[in-house]
Amino acid sequence: MAGETPSSRPWRQSACSHCTKIHTVCFSFGFDMKIKAKCTLCGAEYWKTNGKSKYCSDACKKAGRKATLSQWRNDNKDYQTEWRKAHPDYVAEWAREHKNYDRDRSRKIRGSKEYHRTCVMCGKEFATWIPHKHTCSDECEYSRRSKRIPPEQVVDTDITVKALYKRDKGICYLCGKPCDFNDIDRERNAVGRNYPSIDHIFPVVRGGKHAWNNVKLAHVGCNASKRDKVV
Repeated sequence: MAGETPSSRPWRQSACSHCTKIHTVCFSFGFDMKIKAKCTLCGAEYWKTNGKSKYCSDACKKAGRKATLSQWRNDNKDYQTEWRKAHPDYVAEWAREHKNYDRDRSRKIRGSKEYHRTCVMCGKEFATWIPHKHTCSDECEYSRRSKRIPPEQVVDTDITVKALYKRDKGICYLCGKPCDFNDIDRERNAVGRNYPSIDHIFPVVRGGKHAWNNVKLAHVGCNASKRDKVV
């Protein structure tokens, strides 16, 4: 009935006479029973209609589950590491099939737009979260980059990352911080943002030359952020 409170119907305030708690068998008779309980999180009293209920509200329920999960994570900090060591084959297979999982997931969380394009090299259709990406794979990207340099241009073929690292003393010219050859993710077979790379001061797509006087050492992350701009 509308406006009815637990105090107006005293037989709803406790369990049935043949038990001390509300069990499943009690509900099989169709009784609508309530008992007084104390919230596990805030300690407030509330009317309990479910034998498994521990919280007085949805807010306490959410906060309690969050606290329980946080406590479990603190008690099992090495769980993921130990699980990966115990299942190396599964981890390697998953890494091969999800090379860009972390990058794509972060872009989804940030709300980036997904682009559906056709590869400019092989014509294959693909989806990407990178606005300036126009190739479907690393092989096509390497082929596209090699074709950016005009055939009549003289190229210094002795330019390498290690040689440039030695010349610039391992310092990224964009941020001024040292580069790290050990910044490699072995599981995903990918380099990190602090890995050294060759950056063209005047971009090749704008007519710059692949020569010693036009290249400097830069982090992979800094190089990607710079794109084809002139700094």
